[in-house]
Amino acid sequence: MKQTAKGDLLALLCAVSTGLGIIPAKAVVAVIAPETLVFYLFVFAFIISLFPLGVKGQREIIGAVRKEQLLLIIRLAVLYSAAIFFSWTALVHLEPATQSFLSRIKVFITVLLAIVILKEKLYRAEIIGALLAVAGIVLLKFKAGSAVSSGITLMLISALLFSSAEIMLKAKIKDIHPTLFLFFRNLLMIPCFAVIIWMRGVSFALPDLRVAGLIALTSLLAPVIGRTTYIMAIKRNSLSRTVLINQTQPMFAALAGFVILHSLPTPIEWLSGGLILAGAFIIGAGGRNTE
Repeated sequence: MKQTAKGDLLALLCAVSTGLGIIPAKAVVAVIAPETLVFYLFVFAFIISLFPLGVKGQREIIGAVRKEQLLLIIRLAVLYSAAIFFSWTALVHLEPATQSFLSRIKVFITVLLAIVILKEKLYRAEIIGALLAVAGIVLLKFKAGSAVSSGITLMLISALLFSSAEIMLKAKIKDIHPTLFLFFRNLLMIPCFAVIIWMRGVSFALPDLRVAGLIALTSLLAPVIGRTTYIMAIKRNSLSRTVLINQTQPMFAALAGFVILHSLPTPIEWLSGGLILAGAFIIGAGGRNTE
């Protein structure tokens, strides 16, 4: 299989995995605080990230980490972890499919940051895509209730953090092995979120084993499989191609939400989500060179 085809398959696997990961997370934030969810996400993700260390050569990757690699991982970990926290907090107010639609905002924010920070050229397809996405956000923001509006604000913050990390990651992708990134990100974020929970006075307790199981499943699907496949995909393909394929995530989230939770977005949320998704597809299909 060619490298491009492998990258496409990994990007699709990322979309499926992260789309499905929203479903158990939605059930969890109904009974515990988002801070507690994120804390245990990294606890379980760290445990899972220990398994590859049994494979020959993986321990050497961890042991050979350089100072500049570790500093880069710390910066990326802070951005990604904050983005995940705001995203899961938004899930308290949003249906899974709506949250997934809004997560696509990061596509045009990434392009905007590439133009502003990297001084890249603005293409016509990106202008059209951005206008459609903005129209979807405005429609949803002003036609939805106050709870959904709060969720939209949180998703905008999450998208900005995700996009900042994407720009940084793509520039340094050859310096980071997925095993190295996952191991140290998970290890570093556990004490960070433990401090956040303590400062906010939120409980560490989990109601029962069912909730613990749902958190473990979310951790496997989103931070572990989702992030690993995404890093592996952009190592093989351009960022724009990977992002374009990843736009299929809301379909998997909507399907799983309907089958498992029997939930569907409202007509306004479908229309707004469709505009955001269309804008993301147009931007991705515009063919920006992000190699």
